[in-house]
Amino acid sequence: MKKFIFILLIILLFIPTIAMAKEENQEENINLGQLVDELLNQIDIYDVENIIGNINEDVEGYLPKFNVRDMISSIAKGELNFNMKDFFTGIGKYLFNEVNTNINLLLRIILLSIICAILQNFQNTFDNTVSELAFNIVYMIILVMAIQSFTISIQIGIDVIDKMVTFMQALLPILLSLLTSMGSITSSALFKPLVILTVSTLSTFIKNIIIPMIFCGGILNLINHISEKIQISKLSGLLKQTSIVLLGFVMTVFVGVISIQGIASSSFDGITARTAKYAIDNFVPVIGGFLSEAADTVMGCSLLIKNAIGIIGLIFLFIIMLFPIIKILSIIIIYKISAAIIEPIADGRIVNSLNDISKSLTLILASIISVGIMFFLVITIIIGTGNATVMMR
Repeated sequence: MKKFIFILLIILLFIPTIAMAKEENQEENINLGQLVDELLNQIDIYDVENIIGNINEDVEGYLPKFNVRDMISSIAKGELNFNMKDFFTGIGKYLFNEVNTNINLLLRIILLSIICAILQNFQNTFDNTVSELAFNIVYMIILVMAIQSFTISIQIGIDVIDKMVTFMQALLPILLSLLTSMGSITSSALFKPLVILTVSTLSTFIKNIIIPMIFCGGILNLINHISEKIQISKLSGLLKQTSIVLLGFVMTVFVGVISIQGIASSSFDGITARTAKYAIDNFVPVIGGFLSEAADTVMGCSLLIKNAIGIIGLIFLFIIMLFPIIKILSIIIIYKISAAIIEPIADGRIVNSLNDISKSLTLILASIISVGIMFFLVITIIIGTGNATVMMR
């Protein structure tokens, strides 16, 4: 009998059986996607949607229209499809149109430079005073044109900084609220006053102090070339150098303060969240484990949405900054080309003036990019702070 039972057991072991399993991963993905959409619908992003609506109008014809909620949901679920080819094609088209728009400026500068060269060749026929007067008249016309384009570039710079500040003021409360919902209470408490104060103060300083300083230095450079009797190159150089030093100082202070605060607060939040999870799991009877897992799920979804909104913020901050930069860059290209073309025939003062204008415009460009980098770092650090908190949890 024992042998029979033993043989029967061996036979049963070799009989094939069918195993059934639920596709839990697929169901979990569906549930997670639904939870992300539900949480996203509860978040007020009306101000951000309005700003991006204005961006859609500004870039119409160059970039496709953007739907904020759809993009956030797609990024959170890992489903975003972004056509880089169309993006770069639109950017190239915009740059070409801007350069083409400023061709008239190039032609006028070349024409005036040729006239000036012809007048200088008549020095033997006319008195030197008359020749110098003719040069000054032509140079003043070029000066007026330069100041006009310079003023336009300054206004573009101020406007784009204002737009970036407005966008950050709409975006930061959302990111910080999501940071709080993940348990990063200390990070949010430190970031909210610190980031808003720092961003507003430094961007206002760049807009109201550094950019006007660059403008004054550029104008003084142009005046310096009117006559050899007027020598203010040292003053214009001082203003230029001071603006560069201040810009570097602003960036250094900003990066140092934000980085230190972000690291310290995320460490504390990670320990706090881990302690709270342990307390719920062990001290709440019966349902403590379920509550702990539910809290983990909500925090995870908040993390996904926060990161998605942060990525959206980086994308649109780049777009806000990119198109004005292209406008200013097209003007710089025109002045560089003008200086290169007229150098063999024109007076050296005109060539030097055009080069000085392009250098001043480059500093304006650097100021805009500096503000953009500050905002990029703010968003990146907030994203990283939340991620670090979850890892330490």
